[in-house]
Amino acid sequence: MWKIFRFFLDTLEDIKKYISILFILGLFQSSYALESMGRFRFQEFVLSPSLEIREPSQGGFELKSSWISVQWMKDENIFGEMRLGTLDNLQAPVWFNTSASGLGLLEAWVEARSRYGRLRAGRLPIADGFESSFENGFWLMPSSQVRRNHWLFQRDDGVSYQAETKPWLTEIAVHNGESGSNADGKMWVSGRFQYLEGATGNGVLLTASEGATSAVSTSTSLAKSRDLFVFDPAKPAKIRYANLSLFHLLQRNYWNIEVGRGDLIQDEDRHPFAWARLDLSANLGGDVNLLTRYEHTQSDLKDSVTIQKIYGLGFLLSSRDQLSSVSLMGFHKEENPQSNNDEVLLTFRLNSTSL
Repeated sequence: MWKIFRFFLDTLEDIKKYISILFILGLFQSSYALESMGRFRFQEFVLSPSLEIREPSQGGFELKSSWISVQWMKDENIFGEMRLGTLDNLQAPVWFNTSASGLGLLEAWVEARSRYGRLRAGRLPIADGFESSFENGFWLMPSSQVRRNHWLFQRDDGVSYQAETKPWLTEIAVHNGESGSNADGKMWVSGRFQYLEGATGNGVLLTASEGATSAVSTSTSLAKSRDLFVFDPAKPAKIRYANLSLFHLLQRNYWNIEVGRGDLIQDEDRHPFAWARLDLSANLGGDVNLLTRYEHTQSDLKDSVTIQKIYGLGFLLSSRDQLSSVSLMGFHKEENPQSNNDEVLLTFRLNSTSL
C-alpha cells in the first residue's frame, strides 16, 4: 500500500512543477500590458494513470499518455501551442536509440493559417497511422502493440503543411526522425491523406513515412533485440512504410480496420515487415462499452517466428459527458515460442476534450 501511495505522491510532485509553469503563462491573459503579445489560455488537460498486471506475477502502476497544454494566439491567423507531459508520447521509433522517460516538453510549435492551408513549425505531432492522427480527445481503446513498441511516429522536430477541403485533408511533414535533435543529420518525410464525413462518420486514412538512419542514432535500438527486426544498428539503413485505415466514428461506437506494410533496407538487402489490427468499441447502453481487439504483427515477413497475435477483450465505463472513463481490458498474446506474457490493463482517464 505504501508503494502505491508513494507512486502517486511522486507523480503529483512532477505534475505540480509543470502546472506551475503553465499557470504563470495563463496569467498573461489577464495582463493588459502584455495584450500586444497575444492571448494565452489552457488548451487541454489529460491524465491517464494505469495499473498493468503481466504474467508471471509482474506489474505495477504507470503514468502514461498524460499532458497539459497552453495555446497562444496572436490573431486568427497565428497560433502556437506548448504541451508538457509524459515522454512516452515523444518516444522515437524503434529504429532509433531509446529516449528518456519521465516528464518533459512534448510539443512546442507555431502555426500560420491562410486560405491556402496551415504551415506549422517546431516540435509537432506527426500523423502516422490512425492513433497518431486522432490521438487528442480519442480515448476509447488502449494503445495498440505497434504504438506501445513505437513502430510509428508520434511527435518530432520539423515543419508540416496541411490543406483541407472538407471532407478531404492532405498533409506533408519534413522532420528529423529522432523525435528530438538530429544526431545523424538525416531527414524523414511523412504524408497523410484523409477522407472523413464530418466530425463523425465513415473515414479513410492513408499515411506513409520514408527516411534513413545511421549508427550514430541507432546504437541502442531495440528493433532487433526486442522486436526481432532484421536490423543491424551498427549499419546505415533506409526505411519506408505505409499504413491504411478504414474507420467509423459515431459518439461512443467506433471501429477501425488498419493494415501496414514496410521495408527495411540494409546492404542492398530488403527485409519486409507488416502489421494489422481490428478494433471495435460497441456501446451496450448507457455509459458502458464493450471493447474488442485483434492485432497481428510480423517484424520479418520472411520468418514466421516473428509473428505475434494479440487478442483483447474488456469494458469501458465513461461519464455522461465523456470527459472521464475507467477501462479494464485483458490481452492474450500468441507467439513462437510461446511465453507467459498475457496482461491485464486497468486505466483511469480524465480528458478535458470530449470524444
